[in-house]
Formats: sequence, C-alpha cells, structure tokens
Amino acid sequence: MLTKITVRNLKRLRQAEITLIGSVIFAGTNNCGKTTALQALSIWHFATRRWIEEREDTPSKAKERSGVAITRRDFSAIPVRRLDLLWTGRAVGRRKGEARPPLIEIIVEGHDGVTAWTWGMELQYQGAELLYCRASEAKPVPDSVRRLTVIHVPPLGGIQTDEERRETGIQDRLIGEGRPGDILRNLLLQIAEREPEAWRRLSGHFEEMSSPLSRSGPLVLC
Repeated sequence: MLTKITVRNLKRLRQAEITLIGSVIFAGTNNCGKTTALQALSIWHFATRRWIEEREDTPSKAKERSGVAITRRDFSAIPVRRLDLLWTGRAVGRRKGEARPPLIEIIVEGHDGVTAWTWGMELQYQGAELLYCRASEAKPVPDSVRRLTVIHVPPLGGIQTDEERRETGIQDRLIGEGRPGDILRNLLLQIAEREPEAWRRLSGHFEEMSSPLSRSGPLVLC
C-alpha cells in the first residue's frame, strides 16, 4: 500500500507532499497540479523499472549510482516535445551559489503489511532529448517496490474501429501520448491472458451493469 508521495521540481509541483491513505480524490482549479500528481507516480514507477533493468539487475554495476540514460522518445510516462518542459518553470540550469542544477525528485513511501519502505528516484536534465535517472539513495530496491505495478491511464479520447495487437513497449508509449483508446482491446486481452480470475471479476461487473435487474451502483474504472 502506498502511503505518501513527495514531489520536487516537477511541472507545477515545485514542492509537494501528498498523503495516500484510503481512497484519494484530487480536487482543485484547472492547472493546479492534479494531473501532475498522478503523472509523478507514473514517472517514479517508469524510472524505477529502468533503474532495476540497468543497475540493480546487472551484478557488476549493482552499487553504482551513475544515472541511466533515457531519451525523450523512450520516456513514455508523460508525452512532451522537449524534456525541459518536465521541470518547474523549465528551470534546468544551475543557479548561482548552487552546487548542482535542480533535479526532479519523486519519493514514494509505503507499507507491505509488515514493514514500511521508502524509495526515491531523481531525474537530471541533460538536453531537450535526453535525461538521466538514478536512485535517490545508494541502497537496494525494496522487494515491495519490485513487486509494485503503477498504471496511469489518461482519459479515453475515442476507441479505434480496428486495433492491431501491440507489444508492451508500444502500449506504454501510446498511453504516455494520451492515446489509451488506441489499445483498449490490447489491455483487456492482457488481463484475460495473464490474470484469468481478474478477467472473470471484470466481466461479471459489466454483466451486472448491463442487466436491467441490476441494483448495483455504477462501476468506475480509473
């Protein structure tokens, strides 16, 4: 279970701490950072997966904190035309008196039912088409973080009439571009193939919704 997220220097969120206990609803005026808070979790999960693939799962480099390079095209968490648009005020250069340029930092805290954990990731700007991500601390990735899956699906903007089967990497890119409607059938097929019990529950919900005798409340898929 996630309990808290801390975000620094990401878009509208120069410094924010958000408690994540129970059901959480973000409410506020336009352009105040509601979507950015959701995107922060997606970025954190994406950067963590890349860190595990490039550092933690490579024995010879397991203890290194040198950044993992990510190009703009590979950065599927948020679609941007330039990577400096991720930084608050697009401030990516070193300020006078500062030892280093500003980093985007996302720290997530959680509890697995037995122990609490904290894991942070940093993003360092390298250019309009390149950034580096690394762990905030030199320590192993907690097992609970390794098992965690975070999925941010933007609002659907229409469903394709015909849909080709897409590989996972392309699915991530299309979701990051705000085009989940292009792969809705792919996502449903993955549930059916990988988690049959979850698929049966999901199908049952829709059958209840379509039944004229159903008295259950509306099903909301987020």
